[in-house]
Amino acid sequence: MYEISKITFNGTLRFFKHLLFHLMAFFFSSCMSKSELPQKLDNTQKQPSIIFHSENKPERSFFVEIADSPEEQAQGLMYRTSLPLNHGMLFIFPDERQLSFWMKNTFIPLDMIFMNRNFEVITIVKQAIPKTETPLRSVFPAKYVLEISGGLTDQYHIVPGERAIFKNSKKNSVP
Repeated sequence: MYEISKITFNGTLRFFKHLLFHLMAFFFSSCMSKSELPQKLDNTQKQPSIIFHSENKPERSFFVEIADSPEEQAQGLMYRTSLPLNHGMLFIFPDERQLSFWMKNTFIPLDMIFMNRNFEVITIVKQAIPKTETPLRSVFPAKYVLEISGGLTDQYHIVPGERAIFKNSKKNSVP
């Protein structure tokens, strides 16, 4: 009987030590200000983004990879099998011009949002069919093209005439 009560006593003591440790940790962490607490690094905070604003609609934003060199533009989203929700690729051209894209070696359906130099949406190509070489063109000259997952322009009610804001973490300005 002595052994049973010794085991019970040791188990109870361990429980209270454990409880005391957690209470102290909670107390000290609640005394720290938020700036003193370690912050989890969120890579999306540093990633460039496109934000669509319009009256009577919630803000819609997309984290973007930038394709501003001929090599990056030629590669685009080819060979990718998925694209995270609210992510895309922003193609930046040196000047406004009639732009044409194709879906060769692109494995996922995309919506293409063509925008002028003021980031005004001028043409939307919806649900571009993967692996096709049919040219997909802007109706008017464009400087920017945002490629996002197929169907999101309908889901987020993005329409021609809307304007977007570009936030670039490196320059924080419009290219």
